[in-house]
Amino acid sequence: MSIDEVMRVANDFGFSPLLRHVIEQHVAEAVKAEREAIASIGDERAKALLSVIGLAVVPSVVIQRDRAEQWRLYAAAIRARAEKEKS
Repeated sequence: MSIDEVMRVANDFGFSPLLRHVIEQHVAEAVKAEREAIASIGDERAKALLSVIGLAVVPSVVIQRDRAEQWRLYAAAIRARAEKEKS
C-alpha cells in the first residue's frame, strides 16, 4: 500500500495533513535505517573476504580482493543513492 492510498483512507476519516507528514517522516526513517543495514552487510562481507586472504585455504587472493571490492562498491552505491534522494 502506498502513502497516497493510506492518505486517501485517512482523509476519508478526517485526519489532518499533519498525519501525512508524520507517516512520511516515519517511512523515511525506516527506509534510511534499512538502507544503512544493507550497506553495513556489504561492509562486513568485504571485511570478511579480506580477512581470509592471509589464510592458506584461499585459492586466489586476486579473486577474493575483487569480491571484497565489489561488496565495498555495493555498500557505497547504496549510501550514495540515499544521499541523492535527500536532495
